[in-house]
Amino acid sequence: MANIELTGVYRQMQRRFSVEGAGLTRFEEDFIASVNMATRRINKDADLETRIDMVTATTDTVGLDDAYLDVLFEVAAVYMAKMGQRPARGDEEDMVKSENDIPMMINSIRRDILNRAQAADTDDTAMLVGLGGLGD
Repeated sequence: MANIELTGVYRQMQRRFSVEGAGLTRFEEDFIASVNMATRRINKDADLETRIDMVTATTDTVGLDDAYLDVLFEVAAVYMAKMGQRPARGDEEDMVKSENDIPMMINSIRRDILNRAQAADTDDTAMLVGLGGLGD
């Protein structure tokens, strides 16, 4: 499991919202806030056993498997738009779709956690019959 490095996510978010130069300080603050809102939502909705820590800089690392980079990015982008950041021209409809898909995206994380837990379950079930056990 590799964690998500925010440096690349931040650059990609700048492109998604067509930000260059002016307003960069506000954009950076909104980015950090949106990533934290996204991680809170993922923590809560995916019911993560190990909570994702909040970030304080665009160079921080998010303690979430990089397999879920797309989920973190899309959820954070929705929060960026809610904070008043304007998506690049033509991306407005994608924002609406992303917002509607948030529960499904986060549920994919929860589903993966449950699948891994089931696969790792090493209880010996050979002695179980129906709802009861046979005993020793």
